[in-house]
Amino acid sequence: KSKMPKIGNLPDIYWRAIPMEHLRAHPSFCPLPHPSTIKHLTSLEDVRLFRQDSWQWDALHDGRCTTSQACAALGLLEQKAGHELGIPRSLRRGGTGAYHRLKGVALRTLEEMNEVLCDSQGGGGEIMKDQKQEEPFVWKRSRTNWNKIRHSNSNNKNTATTTPPVRQQKPFPFAAKYLPVILNKDLQHRKKDAQNHYFSSWSSAPMIARMQWGNAQEATAVLTALNYFWKVDSGIVVKEVGMCGAGLEMNITAGEKHDGSKEGLIIGASPDAIIQYPNGTLEALEVKNHCPFVPRDWGSRNKKNRKRHDNYQDKESV
Repeated sequence: KSKMPKIGNLPDIYWRAIPMEHLRAHPSFCPLPHPSTIKHLTSLEDVRLFRQDSWQWDALHDGRCTTSQACAALGLLEQKAGHELGIPRSLRRGGTGAYHRLKGVALRTLEEMNEVLCDSQGGGGEIMKDQKQEEPFVWKRSRTNWNKIRHSNSNNKNTATTTPPVRQQKPFPFAAKYLPVILNKDLQHRKKDAQNHYFSSWSSAPMIARMQWGNAQEATAVLTALNYFWKVDSGIVVKEVGMCGAGLEMNITAGEKHDGSKEGLIIGASPDAIIQYPNGTLEALEVKNHCPFVPRDWGSRNKKNRKRHDNYQDKESV
């Protein structure tokens, strides 16, 4: 195997990443319906059915304080506060973004949510049909349970003495095997896109890569968690979820005035997924994946890398 270089100027944020569409086809993952198939909401909490990559999920954050904006709104991500709290530089920012989010007009009532969020146009059924057709070509379910085989072998103490040794095939250690293989032409295309994207903004490219890594690798991180919990209990199911908490009592009565209007702060939270155990227990899943790309010179341009970049551009133009 060839060793990967530890130093470079082209971060591949999609390294070993799987798309969210493929994760939704996993046999142990329960996806949410396509947003266009949701025609009516029966309760405020039903907004959790909108996927986190949909425009409806984004619209629900206007005027609502969520976990992604809470720290910035409190000033905990400002440079001085972030330094004192030990917050990584890539996560520090001002509160301007949180301010614009919180000052937006929020969807508060069920009537408003049905009018704005529910898509009256069809097409979702066809998309879901395509996803179901794609599933057999993406994953191959593991036929054996690693824990059960290991447990039965450890309890059967007479196996080695009463039966001749038999060479058994090692079971696949995960819930399902990922079948797609990246082609060389796709890899070259991804490399070219990265060159155009990062070299066009070289001064901030390292920080851009660190921020984009989390989004690009989120589906892979959820899959890693799924495989970990599957080894503990093969009956677990990981469920996709949108924004939760819209139906909380504090949101319904937030800032309620005598005339019935509301202006108070409302909240929400979007875990990365929900774990459902065979006994029906539900747990929120929040994954964190650390970007392996670190700037060699924090806070200023690296002259050596800048020179390598200029030389590379000269060679490309020849």
